[in-house]
Amino acid sequence: MGAWWGLAGYRWDHIKFWLPLITVLLSVFLLRPGISRLAAEAGAGVPARDINLRVAPSVATATCLFLTADSVLKP
Repeated sequence: MGAWWGLAGYRWDHIKFWLPLITVLLSVFLLRPGISRLAAEAGAGVPARDINLRVAPSVATATCLFLTADSVLKP
């Protein structure tokens, strides 16, 4: 799209496109059952602590930080 090397001429271009998309989709689908369960428990008045709901957002954040650093170092 306007660049002389094309839209996705390099391997990093593909990684920068697919990795965030996969991260968002996995985060949504992995978090949905846990959030629904915790919402039901909260409605019943049961306090719940679930470490698994911290893993997916942490991985998504690390992926975004990696892609930001990659975009700065390899534009």
